[in-house]
Amino acid sequence: MVIVQKDINEIINYEHNARTHSNEQIEQLVKSMRNFGINDPIEIGADNVVISGHARLEAAKRLGLTQIDVIIHHHLSGSKREAYMLAANKIAMNSDWNYSMLKDRLTILPEEDRLLTGFGTLEIKEILGQVNFEPGELGGQGQLDVLEPKWVECPECQHEFDARDQL
Repeated sequence: MVIVQKDINEIINYEHNARTHSNEQIEQLVKSMRNFGINDPIEIGADNVVISGHARLEAAKRLGLTQIDVIIHHHLSGSKREAYMLAANKIAMNSDWNYSMLKDRLTILPEEDRLLTGFGTLEIKEILGQVNFEPGELGGQGQLDVLEPKWVECPECQHEFDARDQL
């Protein structure tokens, strides 16, 4: 496998890419690339069309890069290329986490580095056991079966009435 540099403007997004990428995910990649560098080359065919790495390409463009590392797959074409495009995205999604190990790994990271992992703040707190899921007390929750009055003023006669009476 050979990694080469390509002009970023020569790389073409695959118009039938079945994978979608949110703006939030692209921004996570931008932040990751700023902090760690680009450690995962974009995979393209001999025709410069992206096989895997559409989101990384977009993040690199947002960073203003003019050159990007690519792997050119000369050996993939037709249905094999199409199948690999799907496999490259789907197979990684089929894995799971060892949450005990993940908690250990997140624990050793400084707090500012934890957010570079792609996990959100609430996810990290849940994994580290820092979220309080204890049930509240009845007094603190209010009475859900009792509606408070909803006072409304008629715009024509200025008469006030409880909107609950109109239900």
